[in-house]
Amino acid sequence: MAIDRCEGGATGILETAATTFLLLIATRWFHAGATAKAIIASGGSLGLLLSPLVVTWAEASRLPVARAASLVLAAGAVSFAVMTLFPVLPIFVAFGLIAMACSSAAIPLMTQVYQMNYPPEERGRLFSKAMVVRIGMAALANELGGRLLAVHLDYFRALLLFFAAAFAFGAWCQYVSYRTTSPTPG
Repeated sequence: MAIDRCEGGATGILETAATTFLLLIATRWFHAGATAKAIIASGGSLGLLLSPLVVTWAEASRLPVARAASLVLAAGAVSFAVMTLFPVLPIFVAFGLIAMACSSAAIPLMTQVYQMNYPPEERGRLFSKAMVVRIGMAALANELGGRLLAVHLDYFRALLLFFAAAFAFGAWCQYVSYRTTSPTPG
């Protein structure tokens, strides 16, 4: 499934946002203190804690699992767009937390999508291909994002917009690529 590898690429890009660039921007551009940086860094963990609620919401909504994942990822895209449009520390922190929480909260939904769409005998091989793309895109995004910010730090807004686009692309991939018969993650 080529679309899975594309979605994996978007996920790899977003990993760099959480692990490298949001904290770098908070520190170097906004001169954020320890609390603001801790809040940003906790986004992924918050998303994992909220994932049971997201799964419950998806089940109650009766949306196909892929569509529910798409909506969660779209919320991440909107969060990065808000951060781009309003580059002030409180908005950066709050919406950075939301964006990274959305990324992690979608994991159980996407896991269900993989289970429903990958034949059991090929699941490991297909998933590993998506992971290779994910890792490669994370490395590439780190390199290119670092070079961009090395030119001038105020290009961070372009980087945030790029992350919004990666979230939106991941949401689109989830929305259009899976035809499932089960409407719930259960």
